[in-house]
Amino acid sequence: MSRIRLPFLPTFLTLLGVAFAVVVAARIRAYNGGAGVRAEDGEVSSTISGPQATSRYAPSSEGGDGTTIATVASKSSPASGNAKLSPREQRYRELLNAHPPPGPAGQQAPVHIVNAPKQPEKQSAFAKIGQEIKKFFNGDKGTAPPPPPPVPQPKPNPDTGHEKPVDKDPNTDTTPPSVTALQFDPPSVHDGDSVAVIVTAMDDMSGIRGISGTITSPTGKALQGFACQREAPESNRYVGRLTIPKDAEEGMWHINFLNVSDNASNSVTLAYNQAPVLQSAQLQVTSSRSDKTPPTVKAAWIDKRGMRAGEKNTLFVQAQDDKSGVNLVSGVFLSPKKQARIGVACHGSGDGDLWTCDFTVPACLDCGDWQLEQIQLQDKASNMTAVTAAASDIVRAVTVNIVGDSCDPDAPVLQAVMLDTNQVPSTPEGTLVNVRVAVNDDGCGVASVSGQVVGPTGGSGLFFAFTAAGAQDWIGKMPIPKLAGKGIWKINWLQVMDKGNNLRVYFSSDPLLRNAFVNVR
Repeated sequence: MSRIRLPFLPTFLTLLGVAFAVVVAARIRAYNGGAGVRAEDGEVSSTISGPQATSRYAPSSEGGDGTTIATVASKSSPASGNAKLSPREQRYRELLNAHPPPGPAGQQAPVHIVNAPKQPEKQSAFAKIGQEIKKFFNGDKGTAPPPPPPVPQPKPNPDTGHEKPVDKDPNTDTTPPSVTALQFDPPSVHDGDSVAVIVTAMDDMSGIRGISGTITSPTGKALQGFACQREAPESNRYVGRLTIPKDAEEGMWHINFLNVSDNASNSVTLAYNQAPVLQSAQLQVTSSRSDKTPPTVKAAWIDKRGMRAGEKNTLFVQAQDDKSGVNLVSGVFLSPKKQARIGVACHGSGDGDLWTCDFTVPACLDCGDWQLEQIQLQDKASNMTAVTAAASDIVRAVTVNIVGDSCDPDAPVLQAVMLDTNQVPSTPEGTLVNVRVAVNDDGCGVASVSGQVVGPTGGSGLFFAFTAAGAQDWIGKMPIPKLAGKGIWKINWLQVMDKGNNLRVYFSSDPLLRNAFVNVR
């Protein structure tokens, strides 16, 4: 019996056609029975779900980068179609039909299309066979394209600590000054000699307002402050002068702190460990009697252990220094409730070690035992130290009991803050915004109110004071500098103090200061 041989190609095509018809029929049934598509009165709607939604009945186009753009088609009018859609579908259609927001200067903003990840679909056996046949004839080209190169991120300038803005408003100044060079002149001095600190700095718009800093000895125990002035009207060099003390510590001195601010309240603060421009400047100090040890406290006592408010009292401090000698002594007393402080200044008695600190206290204050909180000392070589009650039995043993006719242990209470306006333009001259506050004190009475305002870039901020305008009302003029950066300028803190030195500080996070801001346009 002869075996019948069927031609391979016609048989394969027949089976492939049957399989294709089965798949098409199954897909049509899935479309007609799926929850995502419904047909009512000849209308087709699409249910949106997941990160990317498309309509199966809408024409789509695929870009060269694989981005799919889908539109939702409807046979009815937009008004009647939206009435039968769910709120989520209505919102999606509104977003699809909405025009992109206008860009700067009325220009049309570019439309950015985000590629959402596609969910993998389950493949049938015929689909897998088709893929294998395609690989056989065309080769395996399923290798994923290489990822795009990483976008370079802007690096902060080590001499400013800020990134350079990409788009800068020509009418506002939001960039802090930059320090390009720093040097000592001369670079080597003897103790007792003077030296110039020369800072080369630039600001792009409003101009530099101030430059200040400190230099420190090799051990960091001696500090000398300085402030710089512009060398010439058109110069970028700013010069400060200081004198190295007699018997100063020998070795390399350097600038450990530098603050530069401009007239728009932008500022940059440089520290020695993070700023190469500071590390490049060193001052060689030569001393025949190098002193690197601060003074020490040998004894401290109070003249009257008890006193009434308004009376005079005296604190005595015995301080010693091994080489250059004691130069300054002062002390601070802390109130029983720890909301008030009283500072005392001391004067020496000739060449001896005994320092006398006379002081008086307000007539109204927190009554009770006031604790000597700390004693500050400095020698003639500028070595400084602070001896605290927490670290010294000598300081901790000094207390004074104060009584008075009026006792007030509590700081004033801020009750309300109101600004005349919350919007001002950025101008070349700057502006002032009136701030009215209500402050209550049930004891000694309010003595002072002050605050600080900072802009959107932070910086050192601007301070302003208030004046009394009634029993509880105080008015201050909050400064918005010239060429102020656009954005939110807020009151960073407000401090209120009564006549008994009780002090309270309110920060911007406090609910009372939540609306204490100005939007600079």
